[in-house]
Amino acid sequence: MKKEMCIFCEIISGNVEAEKVYDGKNFIVMKDANPQTTGHSLVIPKKHCKDFLCLDKKFYAEFLETVKFITPRILEQVGATDFNLLVNDGKHAGQAVNHLHMHIIPRFEGDGFKF
Repeated sequence: MKKEMCIFCEIISGNVEAEKVYDGKNFIVMKDANPQTTGHSLVIPKKHCKDFLCLDKKFYAEFLETVKFITPRILEQVGATDFNLLVNDGKHAGQAVNHLHMHIIPRFEGDGFKF
């Protein structure tokens, strides 16, 4: 059985280029390849995990701490004050890459982004 390639694992291993915003011990933050708004970024665990429920218990706090640490920096950089956090878990929920990631989506008046 052929192992499915994971684009996020390829980025984390350095085999594929991406615009990284933050590179921590267990998580990276990178700009979304197809941003919904300016500054749209993804928080991604370095260890492959397909969805929110499979993340190792010891990493949940660090995952959210990474989100809390990086979000105000992204907002300041793009001049936004409002944002959405979004996790799509599973095909029917809109998950396009089967590797856990949280979207940080800065919001702007009239940006046209709708769920």
